[in-house]
Parts: sequence; C-alpha cells; structure tokens
Amino acid sequence: MSLFRYFRLQILLALIAIFFTNINADSLKEIFDDAVKLYKEKNYIEAAEKFEKIIEQGRSNGELYYNLGNCYFRLGNTGKTILYYEKTKKYLGNNHDLIYNLEIANSRIQNPILVPPKLFFIKWWNFLLSNTSLQYLGYSILVITLLILILSFFKVHYSDKSFSVMLQFIRKLTVILVIILVIITGLKIHFIKNNSFAIVLNKKSPLKSEPFAESKNLIYVPEGTKVKVMRYAEKWTEIELPDGNKGWIQNEQVGNI
Repeated sequence: MSLFRYFRLQILLALIAIFFTNINADSLKEIFDDAVKLYKEKNYIEAAEKFEKIIEQGRSNGELYYNLGNCYFRLGNTGKTILYYEKTKKYLGNNHDLIYNLEIANSRIQNPILVPPKLFFIKWWNFLLSNTSLQYLGYSILVITLLILILSFFKVHYSDKSFSVMLQFIRKLTVILVIILVIITGLKIHFIKNNSFAIVLNKKSPLKSEPFAESKNLIYVPEGTKVKVMRYAEKWTEIELPDGNKGWIQNEQVGNI
C-alpha cells in the first residue's frame, strides 16, 4: 500500500469515527431530553432508567448525576440519592442547591452512626478537601493568574506612583492567593488518589468481621452511610465507618462515589 493510500484510509476511518460519535451524541441528548421530560411529568422511575442508560454509555457530568439523584430523592431511595449527589459534588463542588438537597437526604438516614467530635480546624479542613471540586480550583487559579497579568500590564504602563504602589500590593496578594490555591489543589489531588469513598445502598447491610458470609456480624450499617473504602477481596469490600470502626461488606451493597 502506498503512503498516499495509507493516509487516505486513515482519514476515512477518522471521518467515520467522528460521524458515528456525533450520531451517538445526538442519540444520548435525545435520551437526556426524554428523561428530563419524564421527570417533569413525575415519572421518576422511567426518568431514572434513562439517566442510568446514559451513564452506561460512559458519559458522566454534574448535571446528569444531579438529575439522577433528584429522581431517587423523589422515589425515596436514600442510598442512591446520596450516592449521586456525592458524585455531583466532584463536578459542582459547593453548589447551594446540591448541598441543601444533600443535607435533606442525609437527614433521612435512619439511626445514623454517630461521629466523634473533631476540632474545628480539622472539620473545616476535611470539609474543604471533600467539597471543593478540582474544576472550581482550576478556574480560580486561571482567573487570578489573568488578574495578575492585567495588574502587571497596568503597573508597567502607568507612571503614577501611588497608583503603582497600590497595584504592586494587590499583585503580591493575588500571587500569594494563587500559591495557596495551587497547594490546596495538590493536596486535593493527593486526597483523591489516597481516599476512596462509597455509599451504603441497602436498608440494613451487615458489617462482617471477615470477608465471608459465615463470619460474625459486627453491626448493621444504615442505608445512605458514607464510608471510606480500604481494600477489596473478591466479592467483599473492607470499609471504615464514620466512627472509625472497620469491617467487611458485600460489593453489591455499596456504590462507589
């Protein structure tokens, strides 16, 4: 095969791939629009099924997860409501409506596990790492960096001394802020890589002492509880509860965030 024919074939294959990708995207948009329509008609079960179908095609975004969480909220499924609201937080961060709905969903957990009190600074820091999205941090760094460039431009082109001193002061503050945001972003990435969380989906899920069906039941974990994933063993997941206790739970009884 000549080089010209080879490149022509590659271009043809790329065009075919783009064509079918566009068709798939249009099809998924139709499914999404149908799901939204069904939700507005209060047909929450079918709406949830359509949102789930989009996710099965490998698509994921904040709007999709938020709408699916709303469906399960209306259906009274506490576990899946919290699961998809928590997934939404990865994209939307501290969105006011999301946090409000998530608080209501968490209040529906029956007999929640009590969390030992923590110092204010530790609570604030954990909240910052858990609820601030990387997307938000990235946008913040970009905007502030552009502000620094604009301030630098004005400092160079304006000779007024008092104005120049003020610009210099503001620029230093913005540089410090960018450094802080970069550090927080690095810690957030480290936090994501080293911490995996899940939501308990069943009404009462037994926490086992070992990854075997015959092992001792330690407690029953209420639906909707957010747990830390420690490791996996075939059909079992070792989790850490909010109070620090650990045990094993079957994979299908939790949904990874």
